[in-house]
Amino acid sequence: MLCSSRYKEASFGKMPNSRFSLATKYWLFGGGWNRQLEKGLKLLADKNADKKVTMSELYSYSHQKVLKATEGYISDGKAIRQNVCAYPQNSKLVLFGEY
Repeated sequence: MLCSSRYKEASFGKMPNSRFSLATKYWLFGGGWNRQLEKGLKLLADKNADKKVTMSELYSYSHQKVLKATEGYISDGKAIRQNVCAYPQNSKLVLFGEY
């Protein structure tokens, strides 16, 4: 299971009119797709260069990027962070690949 935020934590995008969460943005990048350009990329989350992205790799790739993107984000006067979560954390389930 891969979630875009923790329990009782909002999943949001930085752009006010964005239909996608930050987690979704980085999951797409990690899996090799740029939604805005409607163009394929290399598998950015493929840490071991085996042309496959596992849940563990996608979590590792997206978690830090989402935390950094939400750094300093303020809503209604209070700081808000978003954390990507994965269970089980070290899952080798392949989510994306080049075949």
